[in-house]
Order: sequence, then structure tokens, then C-alpha cells
Amino acid sequence: MGTDSTRAPEGATTFTNNDDAAIIAAWDRRATAFATLQELPDNPRGEGETPERHAQWAIVDAAEAEICTSVATTARGAEIQLWCAAVYQFDDAEDEGPCYRADLDFFTAQGDRRDWKDRLVIAALGSLRAMQAPKVDTTVWDAALAEYEPIRKRWPEDFDEGEALPTREERDAAYKGFKQRLPEYQAARDRFMAVPAPTIGALAIKMGIADPVDDDHFELCRLDAERLAGGAA
Repeated sequence: MGTDSTRAPEGATTFTNNDDAAIIAAWDRRATAFATLQELPDNPRGEGETPERHAQWAIVDAAEAEICTSVATTARGAEIQLWCAAVYQFDDAEDEGPCYRADLDFFTAQGDRRDWKDRLVIAALGSLRAMQAPKVDTTVWDAALAEYEPIRKRWPEDFDEGEALPTREERDAAYKGFKQRLPEYQAARDRFMAVPAPTIGALAIKMGIADPVDDDHFELCRLDAERLAGGAA
């Protein structure tokens, strides 16, 4: 890592209670300064920093001081603070850039190749990142499922009750009644299938309810899967 990248930031002794907008703004300044450093040449004399590089490290230090002395109130703010700590904890030189960019994929892709202490930090970063995912509104889906579940349960019970009757005549009469009610069961299932699944878990439920030989049901599930793969929960 850079010559000055591991020393404690100057001015990191005053506690303040900045909001997360301030943390994010400081993070952006820090990231910009680090990107600028990557474009500046090292000191040709090989000792210390050039004035230009020193100025950028000063921006990094001041930004980290503000991040350190702030109290995060959101997962985003806490994640930023943890990234600032990670750049000092992770040992490999190649880790510095991804830490400054908050490149979680870079680290998660390494899996158990990382030290255990690193993996614990990466797990915490992953949790904080996941907390920032947009909330999915399942109100319509929940209502549709609650409405269909009693019908879904009653459908096989209706058939089984008729089959359990003692005489052939009773079973035939019960089956005739079941056949008359069957379109209602099927229509209720079709109405439920038309409700978009809001999550992967909901899609799994929907696929379990779908008629396996109904092309329309297959297409509805396919469209849900395509939509969810495009960035929904």
C-alpha cells in the first residue's frame, strides 16, 4: 500500500455526531483523492511523497477522520466505516484499490482463500450491503395467497371426501358434484397465478401451485423469473 496509507489520520481525536450524508460525502472525497493518487507519479527520489501526492493523502486523512468520528445511522454509513477499517486490516497490496472502491465482489469471490479474520470482516460488509437492498412490497401477493390457500386446501379434500363414501352411487354423485365445482377451483388458481411473484421465495411457491401441463402457467412463472433475475429481490 502507499507510503502514507497506513498511518493514523491526523485530527482523528474529536468526536462528532455527523449524519450519514456527511459520511457519504467524506467517502466520495476520499475515493476521488485515492483515484487521483493512482495517476500521480511516485517521488523520483524514492523517499517521502511529492507535494502533489501529499496533498491528496491529506484529503484522504481528513475524510477518514470525519468518517471515524461520525456515528452512522444507516447500513450504508456503517459499511463505509468498515471499508475504511478494512484497508488497514487487509495485508495484500492488491486489496487496497478494492477497499477504496468498496468492491465487495472482489473479496467475496476469494472465498476461503482469505484469512479467517478477513472473512469475518467481509461477512459483515456483505450483511451491511444486503441491508441496503430495496424493500419489496408483498402486500398484493400476500393477500392473493391468503385468499387462495383455503381453496387450494379444499380442492383435494373435496375429491377425497367423495372417494371415501361407502357406496358406488354416493361416490358417483359426489364426483359429479366435484366436476361441477372443478372450474371454480381452476379459475381461482388461474387468478392466483396471474399475480406477479415479488421474490424468489414467492416464485417457488407459485411454481409449486402451477399446473405442470399448463403453458400459460409456465409462461407466467418464466416471466416472473426473468423479472426477478433483472434486479428484483
